[in-house]
Amino acid sequence: MTVKFMPVWFADVVKTEERLSDYAAKGLMLSGFKPWGRFEFSESEPAELRFRICRSKRYSGKLPKKLTESGWKSVSGSKNYYIAAIEKDKCEKLPSYSSWSNFYRVIMVVIAFFLCYFVGFMAGFLGSVLSKGTNGKKTGFAVIMLAAALAFVFAFVKIYRSGKKIKTFSENSLDLDLTVPKENFLYTKEQEKQMLKSGEMIKKSPTAWYLDPMKIEKTVEEIAEKGWKFYRLSKWGTTFYFVKSKPCKIKFVVDYQNQATDEYFETAKSDGWKLEFTSFTRVTSFCIWTKEYSAAEDEPEFYSDSESNITRSRNLMLSLVITAAFCDVVFGAILYMIISHNFEDGCFDWFMAAFSVVVVFEFTCMAVMAVVGFIHSKRNK
Repeated sequence: MTVKFMPVWFADVVKTEERLSDYAAKGLMLSGFKPWGRFEFSESEPAELRFRICRSKRYSGKLPKKLTESGWKSVSGSKNYYIAAIEKDKCEKLPSYSSWSNFYRVIMVVIAFFLCYFVGFMAGFLGSVLSKGTNGKKTGFAVIMLAAALAFVFAFVKIYRSGKKIKTFSENSLDLDLTVPKENFLYTKEQEKQMLKSGEMIKKSPTAWYLDPMKIEKTVEEIAEKGWKFYRLSKWGTTFYFVKSKPCKIKFVVDYQNQATDEYFETAKSDGWKLEFTSFTRVTSFCIWTKEYSAAEDEPEFYSDSESNITRSRNLMLSLVITAAFCDVVFGAILYMIISHNFEDGCFDWFMAAFSVVVVFEFTCMAVMAVVGFIHSKRNK
């Protein structure tokens, strides 16, 4: 057995797949895989294969039916990933790269956040230098921060290029993990823009709504009764779109299913439920369903595991409360030190004070919303 380590394989998944194909052509077939970068190979006959590394929070050890029907075979896998292979001359359909596109977008947002922090720090440092000069300690710290900023810039460029690359390999792909089903887009982007301008469509972006799903369910249902029918969610799940219609009854359900299977989706759809959204993140893994009904009918009930939803709400609440408490203590101490020293470092201190206030406020609000969401889930058990 041959073991090769690729710790940053996920930064360019297309290149990693090409490397696996090269190894197979040399007689080294992939036999084991660990997400942290360990790839195990066993000797075999040289073969011309195409590999695809897929991210799937629903992977249970078996490939999706659409892939097996297309000739793909499972090579290796783990909790959230699986690697499939097929002979190059038989490759007609490819697994979708949509989950990787979403992953790269999230990573780019995180990197951009840290870049903003470093840029703000350097701006504050330059302001402090101009007003009071500098010393050895400050200069050394600034050099470290600048090096970190450059590393984040390099990472951002690398991830951006990887995201652009996978778009060129997405033709003839099977869309297995889109957040919003394609059939839900009844209008083009231009038509939606015109409808928003004319008032035939509205959109709402409630802050961190997933922390209290019960509240957003009631909100959407009330809006439908006022003559605004739910149309769709944005691909990131942050914006809700509504179209003007007659007042109607609609049941809106946010269902948390970390281990959703094909049977789960087929059962819900056969019962008349329409899939509106499937999340791509592990922390808030959920599906959204809707179902219209008349005033003469009883409100439809979506059969789900209420205990799992309560457990998820409790875990999310505890994680946010602990994180908020940690941030409040750390950034509260920083703010106290800055105020007690009367902002002696000028612009840098003002920036850090503002940043600390924003962090404390944001995490405290999210923790409070998570607590409220947990209380609502307990009451609606």
